Formats: sequence, structure tokens, C-alpha cells
Amino acid sequence: MATPNLEAPELASNQAQPDVTHNEALDWFDYAVSGQGQFDATADQDYDLELEEASGRMPFIYMWLQLLDTGGALTQSRKILLPNGNVRRMILDNQTAFTLDAQCKSGGALVSISPGTKVEVLSTGSDVQEIAFGTPEPIRGYGGVNRTTPTALSDITATPQVVDMEAGAVASPVNVTQDVANDGLSVAVAGVWRFEYSATLQFTSLGSGRTIEMQLWNDTTSTGTASAPWFVGRDQEGANISGSFMVDVSASVGDTLQLRLLSSADTFAGVTLQSAKLIAELVDAA
Repeated sequence: MATPNLEAPELASNQAQPDVTHNEALDWFDYAVSGQGQFDATADQDYDLELEEASGRMPFIYMWLQLLDTGGALTQSRKILLPNGNVRRMILDNQTAFTLDAQCKSGGALVSISPGTKVEVLSTGSDVQEIAFGTPEPIRGYGGVNRTTPTALSDITATPQVVDMEAGAVASPVNVTQDVANDGLSVAVAGVWRFEYSATLQFTSLGSGRTIEMQLWNDTTSTGTASAPWFVGRDQEGANISGSFMVDVSASVGDTLQLRLLSSADTFAGVTLQSAKLIAELVDAA
């Protein structure tokens, strides 16, 4: 006879020396509440937390269980197998060199534990979940590319051209790759991002008003946002353009994003790009 979750020993009817079983059960409950145990890999296989130790106890009863590989038996990531049907809350401490996945023997949801980290988990007997406390640290993301040195551009026409960037805009970007070689950037987190852009242009004036358009372009998928128009008055020899796009990039993580300019109905000749920037900032992670 054993308890349903910890599988601690129960007294049998009229058994001899009931104090032995009683004391052993108390030990099990003590380990479950505040005990620390260790499970050292002896072969390149999953950690089965129902395997009995020499004491007759099983590793899953410990409140804090250290997963070890002191002999270097592991050659790859392995699973930490918890009993089916047993509800258990515990801290799993991965002290191996590999990621370990905590999961019930029957499968179900799992929790991945990176090398050198501790994770508190709850096993429902069919799924394993991570227990999180307090307010999680928000996911951040920012970075960009820019140009501060003037450079000549082709005439601005209905054929879009990528705005030529020359440097990363942020010394230490977070979840953004500043892809200067491709005049763009890529983001590493799915969700809604704000892309702020600006461009200072000089060009040959004309005696009528014209329109310049800016577009956020995905060079990986050859798709882009709707272009944002900017009106340039008659006899103007330049323009300062700035704005932003709010884009859900959940399907575009890792893609190269660029800033393009064009004019669907007009032509701008003698164009010099004085400066430009494209900045990405994470608004809401998916």
C-alpha cells in the first residue's frame, strides 16, 4: 500500500513494527517538503524519476532534485520522466551540459531546462508545466540602421529604391540584427514592432507640387507595407521626411527589412540623401 502521489508506504492491517513504516513515511513527506536529492546519470538515457534508490525511495519525491552527469555519460539532450497520474510540485536543477526536458512518461506538455538552471515545475500526472512567480521581465527589442554621410541616389520614380544605410544605429541592439550590409535589419521576436524612419533629401526643384512615398520592405519575401505619401511643395529643393509603421512581424522573424522610397506619379532628379534612419522597437511580444 502506498499514498497516491508520493507513493509513500502505508501501514498494513495488523502489521508488525508499525513504527518502522510510519517513520519511513514521515521521512518521505519531509523530503517532499524540504528535501534535496541527487540523480546521477550512469548511462546515456533518460532520467526515470520512478527508479528506486538503494533506500527504496524514488527521486521524484524530493522537493529539490539535482540532475547530475558526473561521469560524462550523456552525449545529447535527454528527458526527465515523471510518473503518470501523480501530482507533484518540485524544483529540477539541471547540472548537466545538456538541455533536459521534464515530461510525464505518457507524454504531454513538457518543460525544457537549460544547462545550469533550476526550474520549478508542476506535474499534473499527464502534463508538466513551469511555475512562474511575480511579474516576468518584459521582453525587449530595439535597434536600427542609419546614414549620416551624404550620398547620391538615383532619380526617385515609380521604381522603388532601397535607402542606402551605412552603420548600426545602436551600440548594443536587443533582439534586433543591424544588417548594414543589406541596408536593413531583422528582428528576433514575434509580435508588434514600431519601425520609425526618417530621411533628409535634396533634389532639383520643380514648379509644381509632388509626392514622395516611403515603404517598409521585406526583402526576404519581396512584400511590403502600403507606402506612406509625403507631399513636397512647388519650387522645393529638399524634404525632411519622418514617420513610423506599426507591423505585426510574427510571420517575418529573421527576415531582412528595409526602407524604400519611390514616387508613383512624379519624378525627382538630382537626388542626394543627406541622412536617414530605420529604427525598430518592440511594442508587444506575441
